[in-house]
Amino acid sequence: MYSKCISIFLTLGLLLLVKVNGYIVNEFTGQCKEVYDYLKSIDKRENFAGCGMNENEEITRLNLYSYCLKDEELSTALNYTTIETLEFRKLFIDWNIDDSDDINIVFRFGCSRLPTNYEALSHLTNLKELDLRGVKNLNANILASIPKSVEKLTIINLTFTQEIVDVLSNLTNLKTLLLSHVIISDELDYSNFEKLINLTDLEIVNEYFYEPTLTNNDVPGNMLKHCNNLKKLTISDGIFYQQNIDAFGNMSNLEVLELDGALFNNDFDFSSLDKLNNLTTLKINCVTYNYEYKHLTFNFSTLAKLKTLNINRCLTSIRTKGNFEF
Repeated sequence: MYSKCISIFLTLGLLLLVKVNGYIVNEFTGQCKEVYDYLKSIDKRENFAGCGMNENEEITRLNLYSYCLKDEELSTALNYTTIETLEFRKLFIDWNIDDSDDINIVFRFGCSRLPTNYEALSHLTNLKELDLRGVKNLNANILASIPKSVEKLTIINLTFTQEIVDVLSNLTNLKTLLLSHVIISDELDYSNFEKLINLTDLEIVNEYFYEPTLTNNDVPGNMLKHCNNLKKLTISDGIFYQQNIDAFGNMSNLEVLELDGALFNNDFDFSSLDKLNNLTTLKINCVTYNYEYKHLTFNFSTLAKLKTLNINRCLTSIRTKGNFEF
């Protein structure tokens, strides 16, 4: 059973590689062939970016570029309820690049327009993983189409509104959430996030620090205090305040805490972490241009399960409370 699944996946991957390099592909089978042939028939072959099937040749994984797809064309391509993993790809990996009018997009796909109606998502009742990084102008209506079966969700380039927060809180099966370049206001009410009882892995990726002060990079402490079941929290390029650090102390299930590109504007007391009895990994990488000397105070004496401690690039004085042996 498993060997057949692997064989199909590898075959499709090889054929896709040939296609991406400009060769004609006509050997797909099963439902992957149906989707490929459909996109080819409407002159949208370039939108096909990958596909995987189970032993019955039913689609379980689909990767698409949605540039120039009309709403009804997207609905047809997604008309397979067996899809478990769906990725909307962005041509440029660098999320800082606005590709909406890029000549390469227009040359390859014919235009840069994207669909506006993603209601077809709501019919994918077996969907487990959804990557929306290739969907521009995300809004509450699009997010409301996400089926509750989704366990892993990737979102980029979005400004949280109260409506968006409330919509996301309905995804009660969500286990992993990646928020990249998302503006998260602390003024919103995140209490409904407490309904996300299965959310154990949260990653927040902010805009890379080109300047010492970026207003959108403040760590969302108000949101974090309502994510009580996290086991892993990763924050990249965040500006920290003491109340953000204190919020970590409420995450009693937290096992891994990684702060990459952290900017500390004041002396910080990390003693609130002594409540994290399950913490095994703590990694802090400071931004390199933060030249002001800071004091970081830790209490490691109660962290009996801590196995990995990395504090890098921080011009700091590390103060410890209690006894701790590495």
